[in-house]
Amino acid sequence: MQITYMHPADQLVAYMSRIYEANLTTTSGGNLSIKDTNGDIYITPGGYDKGSLTRRDIVCVHPDGTIDGIHKPSSELSFHRKIYEANPDFNAVLHAHSPALIAFSVVRRIPSTDLFPAVYNKCGVVTMADYALTGSDELGEIIAAQFKKGCDITILENHGLVAGGTSMEDAYLKFEALEFGAEIERRGLTLGKLNHPMNHELANKQAVRIFTGTIKPPLSSKEMDARNQICDFLHRAYRQKLICGAWGSASIRLDETSFVLTPKDVDRMTIEPQDLIYVSDLCIEENKIADEYACLHMEIYKKHPEVKSILIGQPQSLMAFAVTDTPMNTRLIPESYMVLQDLSEYDFDSYFAKPQKVAACMNHDETLLLLKNDAAVAVGPTLLRAFDRLEVAEYSAKAILSARSLGEIVEINHHQIQELRDKFHIR
Repeated sequence: MQITYMHPADQLVAYMSRIYEANLTTTSGGNLSIKDTNGDIYITPGGYDKGSLTRRDIVCVHPDGTIDGIHKPSSELSFHRKIYEANPDFNAVLHAHSPALIAFSVVRRIPSTDLFPAVYNKCGVVTMADYALTGSDELGEIIAAQFKKGCDITILENHGLVAGGTSMEDAYLKFEALEFGAEIERRGLTLGKLNHPMNHELANKQAVRIFTGTIKPPLSSKEMDARNQICDFLHRAYRQKLICGAWGSASIRLDETSFVLTPKDVDRMTIEPQDLIYVSDLCIEENKIADEYACLHMEIYKKHPEVKSILIGQPQSLMAFAVTDTPMNTRLIPESYMVLQDLSEYDFDSYFAKPQKVAACMNHDETLLLLKNDAAVAVGPTLLRAFDRLEVAEYSAKAILSARSLGEIVEINHHQIQELRDKFHIR
């Protein structure tokens, strides 16, 4: 979805459809708006089906208060206006009733943005706004006061969430990231105490700048194929909720020293082949920024010639184990053990500071690594195999969370594991 040249009304239709189809709001709940360069506010209509909006349903409210459109504007237009007044840098406002954030709003608790660097860096400080009547001027004043503090997201007591951004894409990715993180936190709490990295560790997690130059290589047919494969699997991983729009890292090796990699700050749902980055030795494709896992990809390829593809994601059930001390058990059913074998975990500070340490510790049996408070790294001879490993790990983690409420989990015993290893030649 290239939104730069999309009309504000078309953007609102596209993002409301995306929110609704992802089960992040209801038919009657939530509203979006965009302020254009003339000061006009385009806003979704009030009391209208969020699952079937078209461009003609969007309402335009001019600075003088006159309205163009066939519907009434959202009843919460008042707080949209006040948010734009409170923060002139905002060009978009998003309000939704997403399940995890509603759960936090009704217990009046702010989600922990410090469980994951990705959430911390994307969402920043999140606040809580006091309850007030929906659609009232009082609610608008309360919400605007929160945004005057400098936050980009506020949770509304017993109501939902409001996010502001420089664009609707910016506001949406912040919202989705917080909802994603909140659901991981909720699932993690069912396993035990949550582990929080130190704030300075979160702030320092970024791509290590070891690249010494930029290049513009000729585009080979092999590279074209790799770029398209990566995009296809990222779109699929997004649909399966193995990654989020704001994060998710993938690469395919081209030869001994080069690979194609995901960039930083490109929506993973709409990423296209030309957005990806060619990396060779210590150089990257010119005018592009590699994602924060670039060095980890490079080190894994250096140490393990058998690895041809890498996929890094944050699936919600699997990440519940990554934020607690509860180990993830792969000895549940034959598929989970055959695809994953035994899962290894790495401490939070061991991989982004010294990615070569993680790569060096990997062995042939380790096809998926759980990076505490961050991500899961799946490797394989193809991107399909890496994807399968990440997907199986998430389904297994989800099964464990469900089974815990039913009774004591009985794992496959040692003898049964050995039978699997012998029959399927697992090393």
